[in-house]
Amino acid sequence: MTHNGYIDLLCQGQKGVGLLEVLIALLIFTTGMMGLLSTQLAGKKAGYEATQRSIATALARD
Repeated sequence: MTHNGYIDLLCQGQKGVGLLEVLIALLIFTTGMMGLLSTQLAGKKAGYEATQRSIATALARD
């Protein structure tokens, strides 16, 4: 067996591994982005509620 034949044997089990790695990386990236989106939405909701409380407090003082 030549050196090239040995490399060919090693590479036979690698078919499709690159695609699997890309899919796993995409899953991790998507999970992270969903976490960031969730944090942004929670912050926006908290800001809106704070504004509403400020308006209610100002109206109650009048």
